[in-house]
Amino acid sequence: MRLPLLVVVLLSGCAPERPWCEDKAALPELKRCAGCTPTVKEKIVSPDRERSFHIAFVAEGFARDDLPRFENITRTWLFDFTERMDREVPGLTPMLNASWIDFRDLAPDDGFVLGSCATQMRGVHILVDAERMNELVPETLGRFDVIVVVVNTPTRYRENGTLAWYGSRSVVMMNSWSNGNVFAHELGHALFGLHDEYTELESSIERVSTSAASDEDLSARDIAAFFSANVSLNPSSPKFGGERQGVEGAMGYQLGAYRFGEACLMNDGESAMCPVCQKAAEERVRARRSASITNPKCGLRLSPSPSTPGQFDLLVAAFDWDGVKEMRLRTPASAQWTTTPPANSAMASQLFTSVSPPAVGDLFVEAVCVDRKGHETSVRVDLAR
Repeated sequence: MRLPLLVVVLLSGCAPERPWCEDKAALPELKRCAGCTPTVKEKIVSPDRERSFHIAFVAEGFARDDLPRFENITRTWLFDFTERMDREVPGLTPMLNASWIDFRDLAPDDGFVLGSCATQMRGVHILVDAERMNELVPETLGRFDVIVVVVNTPTRYRENGTLAWYGSRSVVMMNSWSNGNVFAHELGHALFGLHDEYTELESSIERVSTSAASDEDLSARDIAAFFSANVSLNPSSPKFGGERQGVEGAMGYQLGAYRFGEACLMNDGESAMCPVCQKAAEERVRARRSASITNPKCGLRLSPSPSTPGQFDLLVAAFDWDGVKEMRLRTPASAQWTTTPPANSAMASQLFTSVSPPAVGDLFVEAVCVDRKGHETSVRVDLAR
């Protein structure tokens, strides 16, 4: 039996008559009025709101009389997504929640509310202004895991989604005429923290000159492979099950990054999830149900300092769906453990510092990563003289 979905829809603005591509500084001022508050209309309440995934939809550039079409579009995407997830990630569908939130009283009459323009790999796309988003959708209004901005313009903007571990909420950009396959792919980023498994850059991912690292995926400047469950810089990574080599071409790079195989939701958008992505999604669901018992992922990287000869730059990275509580660090120069709270987001955290070799003996760095349930993982790297 399918449990009902609860979908949050944020209605914000009308389509302008002029071509729209404004700098952030040119974003229109929001209307202000005494007592103006968003209208929240909950259709169905999930039986377990605290552990559910909350998705909000923002209508960007829809005329008022076109809003029913916007609602139909989002409902169709969600239906297609839940049909797919019922087969691939059982247990997710009952954990999706919704209501409608109406911001029309705060919106300009003739402009977009959340967007500005930026240049990305293949042309112009809309960049949601995070400050404006947080102003319109404050935490007091409700906890949203994903906010989907649906853009209604004749111009094709590139669909994209931020990775779930990157911050407290993910943002997905969709065109009004996009399809359910694209929506499912972007939710792969936003709900499960999965990275792209296709290529578009005829180059290799940029590596760092490391002296020692506890994880192969930390050897690149972009350490997203360390946090993402479905890609790696190592073709023999345990992520791929240990029985097969990864296929080269992932994270947009043609060389140096690997994925499980050819067919996958995170590759072509039409295929089912590969086994690696499916396992990662199931772990995300278990963590939200407080049923996860995995220890946090913990990694270290030492690299020669480009600015201070003789010193080493140190990166400590930690990840856990339950949230990173703290990272403890010890080196020859500090016999006592130094405790550092998360510096980035609740689920993924990074610590950057520098260390010097001791006058006598070898350099070592030891770290302990602790999640919010008290589970610990320790790692150590040694650098002989």
